[in-house]
Amino acid sequence: MQQVSTEYSNLQGCKVLCQAWVPSFDVAEDTSNDSQKNNNNNNNISNGKTKDTQKAETMKSLDQIGKSTKDNASVKCACVYGLDSGELLHVDNGKIVARIPMQNCGDQARVAHSILQYSKGLICGESGAISMYDYDKALKTYRKVRSVKVEESNGRVCGLALSPTEDVLLCSLSSNHIIHLFLRDVDTMSSDSVSHLVHTQSYHQAFITGMDTCLLKPFVVTCSKDNSVRVWNYEEHSCEIMKFFPSEALSIAVHPTGLHLLLGFPDCLYLFDMLVNDLRVWREFLSVKGCTNCAFSRGGQYFAAATGTTVHIISTYTGHVIGHLRAHINKVRSIWWAYDDFSIVTAGLDGAIYEWDLKTCKRSREIVIKGCPQTCVICDKNSNVFLSTASDCKLRELDDGELLRIIESNVNLTQIKQFVGGSLIIAGTEHGALRAYLYPLTGMILHLEDFPPDSFSLCT
Repeated sequence: MQQVSTEYSNLQGCKVLCQAWVPSFDVAEDTSNDSQKNNNNNNNISNGKTKDTQKAETMKSLDQIGKSTKDNASVKCACVYGLDSGELLHVDNGKIVARIPMQNCGDQARVAHSILQYSKGLICGESGAISMYDYDKALKTYRKVRSVKVEESNGRVCGLALSPTEDVLLCSLSSNHIIHLFLRDVDTMSSDSVSHLVHTQSYHQAFITGMDTCLLKPFVVTCSKDNSVRVWNYEEHSCEIMKFFPSEALSIAVHPTGLHLLLGFPDCLYLFDMLVNDLRVWREFLSVKGCTNCAFSRGGQYFAAATGTTVHIISTYTGHVIGHLRAHINKVRSIWWAYDDFSIVTAGLDGAIYEWDLKTCKRSREIVIKGCPQTCVICDKNSNVFLSTASDCKLRELDDGELLRIIESNVNLTQIKQFVGGSLIIAGTEHGALRAYLYPLTGMILHLEDFPPDSFSLCT
């Protein structure tokens, strides 16, 4: 094959990030003209030949398809390169046809990380967006017609794929997301904000810091250090809602009805309405800052929010503060609501476990284990016995200030929950494993599937 010299090989200071082969339109026009001439010649020749002669010549022509008549045949081709300077370089038959800037006047700098050729032109993947270019026959190059934002976090669109019918586009992002959208809806999408017509099956990009389950709907809600909050449907294995915030959510809780979501941020505690595909602020509690633990009551009429050593009890529907629970001298790590919503149990890093009467907001029971920070506490639904985990690798059963039973462990238990029916206690370990303890406690352990390390949250 004969080497083709190019004018773009000496471009200074430019780096090619991606490329895509495109049709050479000059070749297409020449081929179309040659085809038309051959058809005319065949029509003229066929007038003076018999059918057998025409058939023999046709078979001979078919045998020559794919065979070159010259030893050194030159192949014409065209290519579009994405440069780190924010330009698309259109090269046809070794010559630069056009240098196409990717940004319009006033737009921020755009760089193509992937390019896909399709019937109308090109689709370029950028940072959190895609741009579409149609072929302009008058200019004999590509012209940008629209741009669509596909993700808030501006992850690089590093891969593009189009269905055979060119109606569905798949985008793979550097943030480990896979996004699909229908090209027929592109014209109605905004170039500034992510449209609800963009569908994504994505996962958190950083450590998950909070989790809760809904009582009446198949929802699991999570918050993460990637500043996102997500609502998952565990029956359909899909992400119902995904929303990014300016800062990381410190705590999360979902209402039993699945209609409201509680999020604690460093500056404020927010109560959201859960819409079909979005979260909308319903109430703001400016006095509750830095909420690290929150939980709705069983009926959903109250919620508890822990800030430092204080637990605030607030009415969900009126927003009025019912009371403040103050007794801990170190950070509150765990909140557990009684099944009748008349009391609440809290545990803190000061080693104290308190049960509170919500009518008086005073302590009704208390257990203090000095020098043993408590990480989680629950209460048996049948006997009102406390079950707690601490930093000393022990699972304790407590009642009225007395230690009933201790189960030794070779690893720290970070979270515990009582299984439906009360016959099992599920525990999460700092190494990412799940354990099941038979209840009443006998010491028998059932090892479940391993999970990523530091299981700080469990839901049942």
